[in-house]
Amino acid sequence: MNARGTYGPLLDVAIERGRDIAKAYSPSDEFQLFTNDFESRDQRWLTRDEFLQRLDEVRASSAVRSLDEIIRRQHDAFASLPANPGVEKDAFLFSDFQASLLTAASPPEPDSAIRYFLMPLKAEQTSNLFIDTCYLAQPFVQPGSTQDLVVRLRNNGEEEVENV
Repeated sequence: MNARGTYGPLLDVAIERGRDIAKAYSPSDEFQLFTNDFESRDQRWLTRDEFLQRLDEVRASSAVRSLDEIIRRQHDAFASLPANPGVEKDAFLFSDFQASLLTAASPPEPDSAIRYFLMPLKAEQTSNLFIDTCYLAQPFVQPGSTQDLVVRLRNNGEEEVENV
């Protein structure tokens, strides 16, 4: 979410879109904001104004969650509300939907009372140089002997990278 999209950093775009969505709801509606940090302060329901203030506090994080973890967290949050038939439960998920988000796990049972809106954010250009594989050529390490370290670098960007 630190990458730049057409309209700026993806996290900033997500915050602004979240702000627009919240303003489309009634001031009496309740909101909850989750980030990948799963902070305890985000377990309570907020008024629309409190939610808009909380959006201003969102920062990028190194925490990584799977889609299943996020859906389970949201599902549990809605389950904590008193039963209120006929009340719509909407969940908006803003993400750049990297592969790490889509790891397999065990999602909660589907709940037809919750509508999920997946809001993909796309970076203008994704370029990432990374170590794909790293291992010792010999399976045993002998003290005093030299070892060959095999490293495979990958570049998933569109531009060549030199002198790395």
